[in-house]
Amino acid sequence: MAPKFFKNVSNLLTRRSSSGRDLDSERSPSDKVLNDQSPVSEARTSRPSDPEPKDEEGTYTDYGLFLNALAGHVEELQDSIDYDYPVFAYNIVQKIKPAIDNPDGLTLAEMRQVAANVFDHCTRVAGAAKIAAQLMDMSRGVVIPGDWDKKGELLRALKRLARALSDEDIAPIMVKNPAACQFLELPVWFATCRKPTGSTTPSAYFGTQRGLDMELGYVNVSVPDVDDMALSGAPLPHGWEHDRDREVKKKKSRLLIAKCLVIQKEQFGFHVKKLTKLATVKEAVMYVHGYNNKFSAAAMKFALAAYKMKADAPLFMFSWPSFQSYQLYTGDEANAMWAVPHFLHFLTIALKFFGLEKVHLIAHSMGSRVVLYSLARLAPELLPEGSAKLGRLVLAAPDFDSGEFRLMAPALAQKMEHITVYCASDDQALQLSTRVHGGHPRLGDFRLTSAKADVHSPYGDVENIDTIDASGLESGLVRHGYIFSHAGVLEDACEFLKTGIPAEQRPALAARKTEHGLTYYTFVDPSHKASVIEQEMPEENTADESGFVR
Repeated sequence: MAPKFFKNVSNLLTRRSSSGRDLDSERSPSDKVLNDQSPVSEARTSRPSDPEPKDEEGTYTDYGLFLNALAGHVEELQDSIDYDYPVFAYNIVQKIKPAIDNPDGLTLAEMRQVAANVFDHCTRVAGAAKIAAQLMDMSRGVVIPGDWDKKGELLRALKRLARALSDEDIAPIMVKNPAACQFLELPVWFATCRKPTGSTTPSAYFGTQRGLDMELGYVNVSVPDVDDMALSGAPLPHGWEHDRDREVKKKKSRLLIAKCLVIQKEQFGFHVKKLTKLATVKEAVMYVHGYNNKFSAAAMKFALAAYKMKADAPLFMFSWPSFQSYQLYTGDEANAMWAVPHFLHFLTIALKFFGLEKVHLIAHSMGSRVVLYSLARLAPELLPEGSAKLGRLVLAAPDFDSGEFRLMAPALAQKMEHITVYCASDDQALQLSTRVHGGHPRLGDFRLTSAKADVHSPYGDVENIDTIDASGLESGLVRHGYIFSHAGVLEDACEFLKTGIPAEQRPALAARKTEHGLTYYTFVDPSHKASVIEQEMPEENTADESGFVR
């Protein structure tokens, strides 16, 4: 029995529109619902001569990217095509459904031709042509690694488009048996001032040198579903998908880069605004990593935080050119300061142009300098009306001068909704930084024995800044990455970013006071057991099973 959607379309095809036009008679031959040639035979008879067609300079047209983008713009298609949309949607589904039902019966070239036929059909329908052309332009000139699963990616994209157009009777992208799905793919939208190296793998694509321009794009990170979101039955945040293609047999507790694209700023803004429109809340979270960080490692760490937050909101990462070496600490300091205007530019764009209502920030280690110096330069009152507001700020193990922060705190507290600072007395990296900087304490190096009012009470009388003592929570050598390696710290930070609940009201924390009257908080259960993800989150991650797309 045909599903309700197709029944309605079939009825529509046998009657005239409300304006009196005969829908079938006014369509072009390619728009006919009944076609002498089946979609599969259409793919085979129009198969390109080159089974692996390449664009100029060896690049590739990613039809999967085009189909995914088209699926994300169904609302625009409905508005643009108007009452002819059901016919359009039916024809597209009919073109691709045989390929979905029997993917083994088609070669990659034939499946690509099915996708090409979808694009060709769109160009022949008034209202869809312009949208399809814009999305196809974005999909041309893509560079992919040799082991890229082109057919698998294309099949997933065909399924997603079919479901978006029909919303019935098409096998969903998500697994039929949720218990069998052990991974999720999360999108992280990034801006970076790192210089590309020429490599096509995530771990090496962006290097340690300064770039001439800021690069924009997004990373899909495959995250183990340790919280069983698939089994919960709750809808996933927009842009999240179940990762069915990842092999479970090895490294099942690791985060991996599944896909990464570098795109033009116009395309970046277009897609982020679309995501903002679909999201439950018009808020975003922006992450800035610390020193000694690879681009791919930073993306995976933020994806872990995003998975813990489970917020239906855009996720942004700003990556600056870290030297990825403990020996080049001062070089990272110079690069962090050089990156300040770049981050300020990206933050301003996010506040002004993405349709957001609020942007929250999280910075780790030396990334705190990038964020704090940018916020010092930002004048929110000069932003145009309708711009997003600055929200909550997390400073995790901040490698920032405590005395300087004390001077900045009053003005900073007026700009931000609320601030949480995570400190630790056994942070070896910050103890070294303190010595390098003439003995001046770092903001994240918290010691009760030296908690003097003029030394480690950098907040003065500012009320909306909370200090969290995370001492003794990490067992590693450096003990600087507890925000990502300790489940309790990460979950507390994510709860704050997502809900805005202050420290005094978060049940995981208990209030304490120093002899000088400084209020700070400790964790009620410091032995909070880490999940398998945190257990395998090293200081530096590699992504040896990944693909990078440009």
